[in-house]
This record gives sequence, C-alpha cells and structure tokens, in this order.
Amino acid sequence: SRIMDNPVIAKELKGRMRHRQGFTMLTVYLALIGFFIGVVYLFLAEDGSISSGDPSYLQTVGKVIFSTVVLLELLMVSFIGPSLTSGAISSERERQTFDLLRTSLLSGRALVFGKLSSAVVYLLLLIFTAIPVQSLAFFLGGVGMAELVISTLMLVVTAVFFCALGLFFSSFSKRTLTATVSSYATILRSFIFLLVFILM
Repeated sequence: SRIMDNPVIAKELKGRMRHRQGFTMLTVYLALIGFFIGVVYLFLAEDGSISSGDPSYLQTVGKVIFSTVVLLELLMVSFIGPSLTSGAISSERERQTFDLLRTSLLSGRALVFGKLSSAVVYLLLLIFTAIPVQSLAFFLGGVGMAELVISTLMLVVTAVFFCALGLFFSSFSKRTLTATVSSYATILRSFIFLLVFILM
C-alpha cells in the first residue's frame, strides 16, 4: 500500500492501462510468441518424429520450444523496456511540467522510483502472461520447474535493468528521441559484446 501511495505509480499505471495502447502491446506480444512457437513446432513436426512418441525427441522439442519462448521474451523485453522509460523524465521537460513536479511535495527519489516501478510492473505483466506458453514445454518434457524459475528470474532482472537504463538516459537528455536512441545504442552494443564473448 505504501508503494501504491506514490502518485506517480498510480498515475502511470492507470494511464497505461486505460488506453488501448497497453492492451494492444500485450496482444501483439503474445501473438508474436504464439506465432513463432507454432512455426517452430510445425518445423520440428515435419519429419513425423513427434507423432511417433519418441520420448527423447519429445524432450528435445520441449527444450527448443522453451528456449524459443525465453529468447523471444528477452528480445521483446529489451525492446519494450527502454521505450517505457526513455521519455519518463525528458518528456516532462518537453511538456515543461518538470519544474512543477520538482516544486511539489514529491521527492526526487519518489519521482524516479514511481517512473521506474510503473514501467517494471507493466513488463512483469508481459513476462508472467507468457508463462502459460512456456508451460507447453512441460507436456513434451525436457524442462523442469527449476528452468522455469531461473528463466523468469532472469527476465525480471533484465526488465529492471533495461527500464533503469532508459530512465538513466532520460534523466540526462533534454529530448526523448536522444534518450531513446542512446538507450537502444547501449543495448545493441551490449548484445554485440555478449555475442563476441560467447563466440570467443
């Protein structure tokens, strides 16, 4: 209740969920995951090994589906997270409302926490709505509860990090476009560095 007493969190969450954009993003998010999972399943079912009931092959299919869902979630969280926070502070400057916020009784820490928390809560909604899709792998085998918990925890940490990254650039930039470009450029460099590190 103390967290929800923050007016920034209440305003941001209500504004995001009252508009069509929030539900549209959620629908597109789940539709993309479902589409790619269907494509992967059809691709793996072409040789008929799934219908034969081979346990080892079914476990492999389950692992592939689970890994695909987690990878898609990671990519979309990386794309959506900064877009939710890169304009959190800079947009207030552009609308010339930042000075009004600073003269209110709301502290700077509460303002930043409210902006960050509202974005993270929405990303958590996206992450947890995809868990039923991940659970499809349980019917095929090869994936346990430990993998589900670890992957969910990894996605939550990633969501918090990318939201904080967008908020960081938004606090320094005077324009939302500058903050957005800086956030995505940093994410792209981190992915390239990670890819090079894995391939070495």
